[in-house]
Amino acid sequence: MKNTLTTGNWIILQDQPGLVYGNKPPLMIWLVAVNFRLLGQTTFAAKFSSCLFAVLSCVMTYFLGRRLFGGVPAVLAGCMAGAMPGVVTNAIDLRLGVGRAPVVLLIRGG
Repeated sequence: MKNTLTTGNWIILQDQPGLVYGNKPPLMIWLVAVNFRLLGQTTFAAKFSSCLFAVLSCVMTYFLGRRLFGGVPAVLAGCMAGAMPGVVTNAIDLRLGVGRAPVVLLIRGG
């Protein structure tokens, strides 16, 4: 991510100069690079996108539950989604090679 900012090359992703990141999905790398530019190169900036996607995923679960089952089950579903180990792990751990958080959000958002 730092090399994306220093080189300005957003297409060919490099971990270190000369070492191409060809086997990783670029979305999370791009989001972290944008966060580094906006928020500085901090741990908060690196994990911000993952946490945001986790929170939005719980909110989307709530709205889907409200549409299908009503208010109380929707609140329970949103809280349960936030307490699931996979959601918590993806929210606090920056996993660039996985990129599950945006996909889960899109699936829940329908």
